[in-house]
Amino acid sequence: MNDEIFVIGCWTDTKEKEQNLISVIKDIKSRNYPICLVAHYPISKEIQELADYFIFEKENVLSHNWRLTFWRIRNGIREEKASLVDYHAVACLMNIRNAVDLLKDKEKFQYIHYREADLEYDFDSYMKHFNDSQSKDHVALFIHYQDEAYRTDLFSCDIDWYNLVIPRVQSWEEYVKNKLGDNLILEYWFSEIVNSKTKSEHITFIKDFKVGNKWTQAHYVEWDDDPRPKLDFADAPEVLFQSQNRQESFIKVLTLLYNNKKELNPNIVEIGVTRQLDNIIDGDSTSIWAWYISKYGGSYHGCDISRDNLKICEQVLKRFIGKESDRSVNVALTCRDGVEFLRGYNRPIDLLYLDTIDWEKGSHESGIYHLKLILEAINKIKIGGYAMFDDTFNVDTYEGKAEIAIPYLLGSNNFSCIHKGYQFIFRRDI
Repeated sequence: MNDEIFVIGCWTDTKEKEQNLISVIKDIKSRNYPICLVAHYPISKEIQELADYFIFEKENVLSHNWRLTFWRIRNGIREEKASLVDYHAVACLMNIRNAVDLLKDKEKFQYIHYREADLEYDFDSYMKHFNDSQSKDHVALFIHYQDEAYRTDLFSCDIDWYNLVIPRVQSWEEYVKNKLGDNLILEYWFSEIVNSKTKSEHITFIKDFKVGNKWTQAHYVEWDDDPRPKLDFADAPEVLFQSQNRQESFIKVLTLLYNNKKELNPNIVEIGVTRQLDNIIDGDSTSIWAWYISKYGGSYHGCDISRDNLKICEQVLKRFIGKESDRSVNVALTCRDGVEFLRGYNRPIDLLYLDTIDWEKGSHESGIYHLKLILEAINKIKIGGYAMFDDTFNVDTYEGKAEIAIPYLLGSNNFSCIHKGYQFIFRRDI
């Protein structure tokens, strides 16, 4: 064990993935293995300090529009579709190569156990396979991928063997040049090179070992069976285009809601509804939510303490809701204090929009109230859902309605800020 080290590849772009990585590191550390983290995505200092070594490769080399092809069987017919993202084979190889280079220089380790952070597998069973392979003087342990190819997200090997056998690849052109067969998928590329340079009797190959992944690749492809029309803002309310402060953030959050294929009918909750018809200065957010759910599907629940405001809001909703083409699922209005409303609200929220008590310089009434609102709703926003605040007059000091709520969420492990501006948007990650 003293000459073995775990090399963990990771891409921690959400709080949930960060927490998962921390759990993986602590689990391996509890078994007395050192750890080398390798990543193309920045990692927090807190996580870096948990590892023995950390390598950040800023250059994230992807394929030149070569993409994986996914397939499925639907109604007895095989369908194929190209991935929406470029392929990351070179980036993965660079991660491993960086670790090999560093660890060879350290001259402390003979074997690396490479794994991606988001894998799920039986650790003890895997290590037993590895220890058994050591008794046979094997140089590498591989898990079956498909078609007799080796997984590249979980394997163990002698460092010197890897250094001699696997080419140093730092560009897509080099990757293509080094392939031995016709398949550019990394598992096939890797397996063909290994098999060309290493006799099978020197490799342990496990065919029936179960490996899962916490985050699937379903979002890498669109199957064109979405019942909704394509997202198009051409017929959106005029206020969307006339409000320069809010246009980018409104379009961003609606695009995010639309792209979440798991929630075709998002639940939008608004505290502080439209107070005047076609009022660009106020943002007229209710028109935008009503337009969206009527065209693409979803629910809306507006809450305001003023009955007069709710009457205006009802007129706005009638412009979009109730037409023959209306796709909305449920629409409701409640006259109540927003904090009390959220305290008793029991439906999961996809988007919480907070825009109530007007902010006044020198007074923290609005700031305190918006903090109370988010505290009541914080566990009711779905993982992957959003909290959105209006009227931030200074993006650096957060002066505005969410002057206290914004720094609170910025300090939370549960939320990530995904838009800063006149409107702030936070995504719940865990």
